[in-house]
Amino acid sequence: MKQRTRAAASDAALVELGAEVVRRRQAKGLTQEETAHRANVSLRTLQNLEVGRLNPTYLTLRSIAKGLDVSLGLLVRD
Repeated sequence: MKQRTRAAASDAALVELGAEVVRRRQAKGLTQEETAHRANVSLRTLQNLEVGRLNPTYLTLRSIAKGLDVSLGLLVRD
């Protein structure tokens, strides 16, 4: 049971991260395609991140933050 709780918490964190990326992207008036291009990640990667299906690496997060022209800390704030 303990593992299920941990998985649920990490799933919620990934959904929250994805929602933050969407908020930042939309605030800048960018499409997913534009953001993926600017971040040098695949469109599929960005789409999966935005809906919480991807647990991104540090380098992927850093690239997305750079593509959105925001600090990494703004995306992963606690």
